[in-house]
Amino acid sequence: MHGPAIGYDDALTLALEAALAAPCPTETIRLEQAAGRWLRAPVRLEGALPPFDHAAMDGYAVRSADLPVSETETRRLRVLGHAWPGRPASCAVGPGEAIRIATGAPLPAGADQVVERERARTEDPAASTVELRAARAPGRHIRRAGEEAQPGRCVLAAGLRLGPEQLALAAAAGASRLTVARRCAVAVLSTGDELVAPWQRPEPHEVRDSNSALLQALLAGVGVRPVALGRARDRLPAVRAAAEAAFATGCRVLVSTAGASVGTRDHVPEAARALGFEPVWRSVAMKPGHPVALWRADTRLWFALPGNPVAAAVCARTLLLPALETQLAGCARPPGWCAARLGEALRPRGGRTWFRHARLAVGADGVLAVERLLPHGSARLTSAAAANAIVRIDGPQEAGDLVPALPFGPLGPSAIPAAYEASGASP
Repeated sequence: MHGPAIGYDDALTLALEAALAAPCPTETIRLEQAAGRWLRAPVRLEGALPPFDHAAMDGYAVRSADLPVSETETRRLRVLGHAWPGRPASCAVGPGEAIRIATGAPLPAGADQVVERERARTEDPAASTVELRAARAPGRHIRRAGEEAQPGRCVLAAGLRLGPEQLALAAAAGASRLTVARRCAVAVLSTGDELVAPWQRPEPHEVRDSNSALLQALLAGVGVRPVALGRARDRLPAVRAAAEAAFATGCRVLVSTAGASVGTRDHVPEAARALGFEPVWRSVAMKPGHPVALWRADTRLWFALPGNPVAAAVCARTLLLPALETQLAGCARPPGWCAARLGEALRPRGGRTWFRHARLAVGADGVLAVERLLPHGSARLTSAAAANAIVRIDGPQEAGDLVPALPFGPLGPSAIPAAYEASGASP
């Protein structure tokens, strides 16, 4: 027996602690290689951002003292020339003068205001004068050097995942090389005598292995390198040999499905102990996913997920992926729960934390809402495939209550097949 189940929150805390004790090693790579990687050293500005005073609008760089107090009046100024991004003006702005300026061009000396071109009475590029209808407003339409950030400031903190906007900021900061987490190898193993490959035609007593595809996709999405071990029979030597091979080839984490409970053909616990692993926890008071287990040996982790695909998906998203993100980030990365409004009352039973696949959408009032709870069951893949979130349910809930939701797909209405229309029995 593996003793009483621990609560979900306690299981998550222990998983993150185990992951923090075994962070992924780091490497330094070029900026253009870093999309989707996890930053492990902060990025600081080499210079000010922006680096110089420049125009925030197309128009005319002027001395505000040359403009009237009221916008109902106009002033005619002599145009000295042009200023473009990368081609600053060659002269300063003096009394009664202006320089045509493009957005992003350095502000000419002497100017302290930019008048947008829409306020020019005559917009002839060849004209030597321009009549402007604009009020005096020093600093208008000018971005000052350093107004966004000063030199040396940390603009990207360690522990975040690098997307397009973060890479753009790193480039602006002058960070041509970034220190990131290595894409650690994570092994995936499905166990069970009933499993065959997806391309095989199963016998009446067999099923196709869907967990391998599920987990490899989830692992790739979080930024690690999945290593497919295939399928192991329900035999202790087979399970142990597969695990030994995974860790011998450099995998830091093994993720297996099925075989983790207390049945006579559940060999993961014995195989884990034989390889020197100790349990972090053996079961969790959650549904689906009760038999999920975590084993640890030094810096190696073994997540043993349930064999039922939906239960495996729930455990992966709520326990496995946060732990892997923590290893990659080098800091705790709990699930990104948000609040969503329930559309129906729920009465969970059994004293566990319940998780349901659901469709989330933004309601007419702008509040995130549970559009539909999908039919549930540990092996009901059709519901999981139609979902864009997992909803957490702790105790009785009324319609209109806010509950934690974990989005993982685009929000909004979806063409859910008619077979999924009913919400199914409440927990």
